[in-house]
Amino acid sequence: MKALLLGAGASYDCGFPLVTELTPLFKSKAMKLLDKYPHHCNNQKICLIIQNLFNTSMHYEAIVGYLEVLFNQTTDSSYKKDLYYTIGFFYQIIHYTLLENYQIPQSEYCLKTLEAFRGIKHLLSDNHPLWIFSLNHDIIVEMLSNLLNINLKSGFFDAKPISFNSYQNKYTLLFEELTRCNINHNQFNFFRHNESGINLLKMHGSLDIFAYGDDTNYRKIKFEKNDPESGTKILKLIAEVNFEIVNKDKINCVNESVFFDEYGEIQFLRHSILSGAHKFSPKMQQIAPPEFLAQFKSNLNYIDELVCIGYGFGDQHINEIIEEWLSFNDDNKLIIVNPYGEVPSFLIYLIPKISIIKKRTTDYFMSISEMYDDSSIKSVRPIIDVMNKSRDSAKRSY
Repeated sequence: MKALLLGAGASYDCGFPLVTELTPLFKSKAMKLLDKYPHHCNNQKICLIIQNLFNTSMHYEAIVGYLEVLFNQTTDSSYKKDLYYTIGFFYQIIHYTLLENYQIPQSEYCLKTLEAFRGIKHLLSDNHPLWIFSLNHDIIVEMLSNLLNINLKSGFFDAKPISFNSYQNKYTLLFEELTRCNINHNQFNFFRHNESGINLLKMHGSLDIFAYGDDTNYRKIKFEKNDPESGTKILKLIAEVNFEIVNKDKINCVNESVFFDEYGEIQFLRHSILSGAHKFSPKMQQIAPPEFLAQFKSNLNYIDELVCIGYGFGDQHINEIIEEWLSFNDDNKLIIVNPYGEVPSFLIYLIPKISIIKKRTTDYFMSISEMYDDSSIKSVRPIIDVMNKSRDSAKRSY
C-alpha cells in the first residue's frame, strides 16, 4: 500500500508559504502587535531577547524553539510564566498569519490549483484506504476531498451542531468531535482496511482543529457538502466572532477563540497549531493531540511505499519514525517528491530503498493523471504552468 506524507512544499503551489516566506510576515506582525499592545510582553528581559532574535536570520520556528529552551532552563516561576505566555502569543500570531494572509485570501487561488491534484483519485483507486499524513496547518486536503467528492476521515467522529454566537449574531456550526475518552481508549474514526476513502492524520495541528474543556477534547470544523470553500468561510466566521467579543469585553486571551454558547456563557476554543523546535517533547505542553504521532507510527506499518511530498526532513520526531520503518522491512520504499530533492544525510545508508522525483507537487499529481491516460488534465496543465510561474515570482520577492 502507498501513503503520502505532506510537508510545507506540498501546499506551496496552492499559495501557502514556505518558512522563508512566513518568517518576515511573522516578525512584522509580532512587532506591530507588541508596539500596539505592550501588555503582550511585560517582561523587559523577554522583550530584549525577542528584539535580538528578530535581528538574526533565524526563522520563526527556530525563534519559538529558542524561547522553549529558555522556558525549560529557568527555575524562576515568574519568568517561566512570562515565557509560556510569550510562546502562546507567538503561536497565536502563526495561526492568524496563516489564516488572514493565506487561507482566507488564497482560497479561490487554491481551488484553481487543486484542479491539478485530480491524480489523487487514481491513487485512491489503488489504495483502500489512502493514508495522508500531513505536517501542514492548512485545510487543502479537506478542500480537495470536498471538490472531488472523496470520502475523508481524520480520526474525528460524527459532527454535532454547536451554538456559536457573538453579541450581534447567532450561528450554528458543525464540528466533528474527538473526546479525551476516545483517545484514552484508542478510538479513532478512520477507514479500515479495504474501505475506500482518505484517512487524513494532521500531526502538527491545524487551523480547523481546536481543543476545549479541562479534559482536552477536540473539535474539527465540518465542511458543507459540495462546497470546498465552506471550511474557509467557517474559519473566517470563528475569527470574526472572536474579534467582536474580545474587542467589546477587552478580554486578554492568547491562542484561543471565544464565543457564546446557547446559554450566553462564554466558551473557549484553543488553537492547535504546533510549531517550534520541540514538537512532541515531554518538556513542552502542546495542544495538538500528542497521540497522533503514535497513530502515524502504527499506521505506517501497514504501508510499503511512503511518498514524501514537499517535506524537508526537518522534524526529528518524524524522521526517526521514517528511518525505523524504512529499515524494518526490505519491501518498504521511500519516494521523495521535491524539485530540489536529495536524500537526507541520516538516510544515506538506505539509498537503495529511496527514489527521488524532482517535480513540484502539481507536476507530480498531473503526471499521475497522465500515466492513467486521464485526458481531463490536458486542459488543466497550461493554466497550472502559468500559475506556477506566478507563484515562483511571488516567492522571489521574499
